[in-house]
Amino acid sequence: MLRPPSGLAAILLTAGILLLSAVPRLGAAPPPSIRAAVLLVVLRNPGTGEYQPIGTAFHIGGGWYRSAAHVVTARLPRRFAGKGLEQWSLIDADEFGNPWRVVGPFETVCVDARWKGRDDGGVFPHDSALIRQMGGIIPATALLSADRRPTAGETVSVWGFPEGRVLFESRSAILELSSQWVVIQNESGRPTIAGHSGSPVLDRREAVVGILAGGGPGIVARQRAVTIWDAEMGCPRPN
Repeated sequence: MLRPPSGLAAILLTAGILLLSAVPRLGAAPPPSIRAAVLLVVLRNPGTGEYQPIGTAFHIGGGWYRSAAHVVTARLPRRFAGKGLEQWSLIDADEFGNPWRVVGPFETVCVDARWKGRDDGGVFPHDSALIRQMGGIIPATALLSADRRPTAGETVSVWGFPEGRVLFESRSAILELSSQWVVIQNESGRPTIAGHSGSPVLDRREAVVGILAGGGPGIVARQRAVTIWDAEMGCPRPN
């Protein structure tokens, strides 16, 4: 049985997780394509079904997923010792966006070797990873990389699991674009929140242009995402 965390365990990890603000008012239910492809990353006890939410990942086809490096390298605080939360797993969302079913365990195949870690002062470049599902039913839907570079001012969406609770859309506009970074400005009232780390940044055609890496503590108007092309360079998907 799938059991979400309770009490203190419901608080997201602070190590390697984007902490920005409280959960905003929920919007519309996620589209079926997003609901199937964007999944919650957790550390889980397969015996009890209890889990601790960590961040977000998205399916790119064939049981392969991308996420942020700081998500899949996160470590649980000492208070979780002995709880058996040792299996990295993916959980999908129901029609309303709530986490509800274990898709399957996964292994981390690649963490971009150029990534140097994260500290409280900011997020370092190349914060991306490639993971592979190791069991369960592989989603039929996958997100594709954009075939063009977006432009400044263009509207993008970030779909992820704020606080591990619900699949939520954060709306943003692109401020700057380089070979490494997509810098985005959050729309008022719809910020990215703890748990959005590793989320896909999507253009209007639902094509991926970046992977959300983070910003800073508190409510931050601007965030950074690793470009999808940089992520594919650092961790290419095997043929």
